[in-house]
Amino acid sequence: RSFPDRRNVTLFLGNTIGNFDRVQAGLFLSDVRRALNKGDRFFLGFDLLKDPEILQSAYYDPENHFARLSKNILYRINRELGANFAPESFYYVPTYNVRMQGVESHLVSEVDQTVVIPGTVTFELKSFEGIHTTNHFKYSPQIAAQLADRSGFQVDETYYDSEKWFMDQVWVAK
Repeated sequence: RSFPDRRNVTLFLGNTIGNFDRVQAGLFLSDVRRALNKGDRFFLGFDLLKDPEILQSAYYDPENHFARLSKNILYRINRELGANFAPESFYYVPTYNVRMQGVESHLVSEVDQTVVIPGTVTFELKSFEGIHTTNHFKYSPQIAAQLADRSGFQVDETYYDSEKWFMDQVWVAK
């Protein structure tokens, strides 16, 4: 909610914007802009484009954080909808996609499964058949600036980590 009689600051931390494709990101950011007053600040973070091998190794992290996060959706579907996925029978496969400028995450079944989501759907999942779970879009400073401009903001400040792998920006509502 915006307060018209004072300056507002909105935070959208991390790289959550990277979960939206470019069109969805633009729509979301335009909605944010409409909720703000001229001159209000918007602070958000971006995961920047980088060597695909670095991205690949990040999503194949040794602690399997991304694998567990991806499999968690199957556990939730089982728990909340009464489905019967076998989450531990899936490989986690992240792949850099040049065209989308980001990483696609898939879960690939190790075995044939008949999946039942009661009252909704039953389907066969063959061994080595995959489920696309998430996208992780990456940005350049130029793409972020275009996104800011198209959604009604102007880039005011930019901060990078020491490797220039991540970027935080402060945008001002035009």
